[in-house]
Amino acid sequence: MAEIINSSLVSIIISAYNEEKYIQACIESCLEQTYNNIEIIIVNDGSTDSTSEIINQHYQKFFKVKIIELKENLGKINGFNLAFQASKGDYIVIMGADDICYPQRIEISLKHLTQNHGMVCSDLDEINSKGEIIKNSIVKTQYGSLNPEDFSPEELIENPKVYGGTILLTKKLAEKIFPLKITLSHEDWYIPIIASLHSKISYINQPLIGYRIHSNNTSSANKRKFYKYGKWFYLLTRDIAYYQDLISLVRKFGIKTDIHELKLRVAQSSLLKSDDKFRIYFKYLPQVKGLNKKLLFSLHLLPYLLYILAMIARFNRLLTTGICQHTNKHSKTTLKMFV
Repeated sequence: MAEIINSSLVSIIISAYNEEKYIQACIESCLEQTYNNIEIIIVNDGSTDSTSEIINQHYQKFFKVKIIELKENLGKINGFNLAFQASKGDYIVIMGADDICYPQRIEISLKHLTQNHGMVCSDLDEINSKGEIIKNSIVKTQYGSLNPEDFSPEELIENPKVYGGTILLTKKLAEKIFPLKITLSHEDWYIPIIASLHSKISYINQPLIGYRIHSNNTSSANKRKFYKYGKWFYLLTRDIAYYQDLISLVRKFGIKTDIHELKLRVAQSSLLKSDDKFRIYFKYLPQVKGLNKKLLFSLHLLPYLLYILAMIARFNRLLTTGICQHTNKHSKTTLKMFV
């Protein structure tokens, strides 16, 4: 296995949108890997800052770097899909455009692969906008030492512990995962779940990347776009789609998890505080033209009803379970009296 790995091409896929401050550090960290047989595929996802200029000015002539330019912003998932489609490697590394790889990331990751493992992930450090470490070993700090049981489909659904930017996949396994749904949220949770259904996952108890926290992170950017009603409606519905996909996976593969809990998350995932929800709703409703669009925009209130129904179903289930347990206990006691 080691001899094959040492001669294998590794594709690093990056989806970048408005990352002018960090994209160069990201690419440089990939080029500085101790493992040399790599290609770096960067999708510039319609950036409106100088990301495109930086990429093309510094890396257009690098034979290891392939640049895909998009005229409009189509989303990070679409960027990953296009990068994967263009990849030629036997292994796929997923990389955040604002993160950095440590020099031995690929070398160490490949050494942890065996015939039974199609995916490797690792611990990571948290870095600030200057690249300084502000928190060591995020996974270890949050969860302690991880065991193989932490990477079962059931555990990855109920308590995900994988950060997407640390993932390395065999091409064979990646082909079972890509293309991702472009509406998918939480791809760093979803990819390991699919991987675990087809292969074992190896974990490296060592930070191999620096995960950057800054004001332009996807989550922070989403908060700022929240008050644009189109983006707002999208953000409300994407988490619902994620948990609906999980419910489909649970049913398809017979995963032993509480499907009712997932349905509850569907309801909870899009809930805001009621005062914020109604304030935004009434602010933007007049801007929505046409009765059909107004009705569609009003669908964001539906999760309140879903949440209430889910809570009722959960209460009934707990009540029924309690009654059954009480009945069984009473029956056992009665039976014991007659023996």
